[in-house]
Amino acid sequence: LYILGQDQKTEEYHTQFFFGESTSTIVGIENYEHEHVNYTLQVVLNGRELTRQDISLDHNEKWINNVSYIPDVMGSDLLLEFNLYKEKSDDKYRSVHLSVSSAVDYNQITDMEDYIIDVPEIINGNMEQDGYWIFDKKGSFTGNYVDHIYVSKSHSYEISLASDANKGDYGSIYQNIDASQGEGLAIVTLYIKDSITSDDKGKYLKQIILNDKIVWEDDVEGNEGWQKVNFLVRLSETNRLELRVYAQDNIENGNVEVWFDNVRFETLTTLNFESWESNMTLGIPTDITVAIENYENAYTEYDLEIRIDNIPIKLIRVRLDGREDWNETISFIPEMTGSNIKLEAILYKYGNWDETYREAEVFVSSSIDYDNLDTAQAYVATPPEVLNSNMEYTSIWEFEGKNFSGLYTDSISKSPVISYELRLLPDIDSTAGDYGSFYQDVISPDKGLVLLSFNVMDSIKSKDEGYYKKQILLNDRVVWEDDVAGDEGWMHNEVPVIIQKNNRLCMHVYKCKDNSDDLVVWWDDIEFKPFTER
Repeated sequence: LYILGQDQKTEEYHTQFFFGESTSTIVGIENYEHEHVNYTLQVVLNGRELTRQDISLDHNEKWINNVSYIPDVMGSDLLLEFNLYKEKSDDKYRSVHLSVSSAVDYNQITDMEDYIIDVPEIINGNMEQDGYWIFDKKGSFTGNYVDHIYVSKSHSYEISLASDANKGDYGSIYQNIDASQGEGLAIVTLYIKDSITSDDKGKYLKQIILNDKIVWEDDVEGNEGWQKVNFLVRLSETNRLELRVYAQDNIENGNVEVWFDNVRFETLTTLNFESWESNMTLGIPTDITVAIENYENAYTEYDLEIRIDNIPIKLIRVRLDGREDWNETISFIPEMTGSNIKLEAILYKYGNWDETYREAEVFVSSSIDYDNLDTAQAYVATPPEVLNSNMEYTSIWEFEGKNFSGLYTDSISKSPVISYELRLLPDIDSTAGDYGSFYQDVISPDKGLVLLSFNVMDSIKSKDEGYYKKQILLNDRVVWEDDVAGDEGWMHNEVPVIIQKNNRLCMHVYKCKDNSDDLVVWWDDIEFKPFTER
């Protein structure tokens, strides 16, 4: 028994499959038994039989064919077995195997119609009741419903450790769930947060386990906040869903909390942008097309919200019968400028604005048409005052950072005497992600188009790029960015921006990748000017 790859060689096997889509492998059987033999060939993926066929061969007879099968398991590092049985025996006579992956091809999702079911309910998935979830542990982990941290309503479930732990100790909650329609596909979605903010890896894992198999896991390291986790799974008729915190090593004086909230199964309904203009123009109408591929079996009402730059611009009620799809072209006028502007479509189940059901996003740019400034002039606003814009007194601006310092300095300035300095702290173990910034909140009488004017200089003379970036953020969005590479001296810049009535203006320097260079960046004369001065 053997299998063949490309060019009928025992190498370069096809190992990346799509769930529910037919694929094949060349299989060879040669009979050297000195007698006629009845064989049975079985193809098994992660313990699930995909196909079998009977093959009869005389002595010295060969059988080489493409064997087709449909992967109905998802995941990576799956075991694909080709098992040969002889004369109806239950014992494997020969076996070969491959390690493969199986994923969903979202461009061919209609091929999975046979796997679509009404997804079962996870009882008390929002953790608002005291029950249904069963707590299990090994070691000193504890579990409780808590009301001091949560995503929605007023509770989450906390699994915690406040003592030593041995490798393999865990705390978990689980419940058994029946799928009334039988086997099929569902999306698991939930929110997870942990108490760890350091980058120290290798102590604890957050895990999701379905039917005794780990289907998702993540180290607790890093300050991630609430993570929204969602992924596709195949449900059986009976299922056990388990949420677990696992000790990866022996731990002294352990101290960790992990919270779980809003756990549920969802259908395969998708939301996508089908078309959009990636380069928009301020004040000029543009069109986008949004599509809902609806896999709800019953009549469903949705609210679809369109946002650009975090600002809601459209709200549409969508009413769909079971399995009815929808797409629509939506027009709006861009009223912002800049690059990397997030354009979002957010879908809610009607009446449930607390939870996003589906979301899609693309990034666009919006610029000014300088050949037709009449459109831009309609957005011109009176520029608000930036206090202490020339840095001549030591207040107003607020500093924050990691392994950076921020201070007013008279060692170098553009005008008159003082500038603001962001300096990478010397003699420290600085890593990528370190940053320094200073900011102030700016109140404007109205919103509209102004020029952001500023002077900036850095200490780097090397032309090596990619280590540090200088940025300006307005309302948490980057409106200007430049690499520190190059001996540029003082740079004067004027950038058209759209201000709101309440604004946060932030000067920012961050480390992109590790190196040993010292870095200082000086800022001066930061102000808003009328757009007409450009």
